[in-house]
Amino acid sequence: SNRGRAVMAGGMVYPTASSEDIDYMEIQSGGITKDFGDLTAARSGAAAPMSSSTRGVIAGGLDGGTRKNIIDYVTIATTSSATDFGDLSEALGYLGGISNQTRGLICGGNGPSSPNNTNQIEYITIATTGNAQDFGQLTKIVQGTAGSGSPTRGLTFGGYVAPTFTDIIDYVTIASTGNATDFGNTTQARASGGSCSSQT
Repeated sequence: SNRGRAVMAGGMVYPTASSEDIDYMEIQSGGITKDFGDLTAARSGAAAPMSSSTRGVIAGGLDGGTRKNIIDYVTIATTSSATDFGDLSEALGYLGGISNQTRGLICGGNGPSSPNNTNQIEYITIATTGNAQDFGQLTKIVQGTAGSGSPTRGLTFGGYVAPTFTDIIDYVTIASTGNATDFGNTTQARASGGSCSSQT
């Protein structure tokens, strides 16, 4: 609704380093981003976006070639460094993320025994800290999938399914655990895309 705050966390610093920086900007006024704080550990390829209207959550990621199982959170209205939320079931990078006001889903990824990808979906309750729990499975074993959703349904788009990119779109009902279902296809096979959504 063209208001509130956008928060960006971590990322890759060319050519191989990872960042711990968290930046923010006010959506309605735009402009240059400002310093928000730092992650508990530098990393790129974390699950994003996962947030409610009050809290942002950053799960997993890589520091160089090392996968992380860390989950951090920030209170979006208050600038400060991230706080430990809990852990994923395993260390993963190149994750997809989905959320509504209540629940965050961490989708796919690339495990510690690279190049092994996973089709697992884990979930967290955003308002309460704790370790991720099993939700179900994607229809594909994939890393670098993009995620978005409405208040009821979450979708993942594309990704890397060895040895190539994929055009598959999956969907889940966020409030209920279970395996993903095929939704359709993107116009082009791709990985590590950006995504956004409305309620519709």
